[in-house]
This record gives sequence, structure tokens and C-alpha cells, in this order.
Amino acid sequence: MEKKTERRKYFVKIPIYNVQTEMYIGEESVPSTMDIKTDGLDGSVQVLEKDGIKKIVIWLRRMEWTTGDIGMMVHELYHAVNKLYLIIGATEGIDEEFWAYHLQYLVVEYSKKINSKKIRKSQLKKVTTKL
Repeated sequence: MEKKTERRKYFVKIPIYNVQTEMYIGEESVPSTMDIKTDGLDGSVQVLEKDGIKKIVIWLRRMEWTTGDIGMMVHELYHAVNKLYLIIGATEGIDEEFWAYHLQYLVVEYSKKINSKKIRKSQLKKVTTKL
């Protein structure tokens, strides 16, 4: 039986372009107000627009830091960089450093956020266990 992950959400802004990204992790993590396709998928990336403001939404079925989960996160974040390219209206002349820099930035920032929540949760368990 597959273990269900808790609902988790994280936000990372790409400051140089003022573009917001959101990552939702877990089976039921995407808010019902969003039309994100998840059926039969392990990850999805879509651009949503509200009141003229576009944001990149990333969804992962799970993130338990297995090699498969890390690979899926990087895969979906690569798609997010492609969406960024479209949002900012990049023209020809963008070299591979654009892709590499933004992929690295998103992987690092989301990894820090996911890990900080995981660390806080494990620290809380230790404290409540001692009580």
C-alpha cells in the first residue's frame, strides 16, 4: 500500500523577473480553486493567470527525498523554467546558462523550504517526546 504524503505547499519568487512559483506536494494538495491536472501523473507544471498576473504552479505527488522523487522534482522544475521563458517573453539569444541558473535556483530554494519544514517537524517530535 502506497504511503500518502501530507498536504504541503511552498512559494518561491524568481526576483529578477518578479515571477511567483508555487509548489504543492501530496495527493490532495492542490486547492480546489485551481484547475491543475494530476490524474495519472506524478508531477505537473502549469501557468495560472489571475487578474493579469501569471504564476507557475508545480505539483508533485510525493517528495520523500528518494532518488526517484528528487529526479521528478528536477524534471518538473525544468518544465517550470520553460514556463518562465514563455512568461517573460524571452527571445532568441538565451543561452544554456539561463536554463542552468534558473533550474539551480529553483532546486536550491525549494529544497531549502522542503527541508526546513521537515527539520522543524522532526524537532517538534523530539520536544514532545521528552515532555
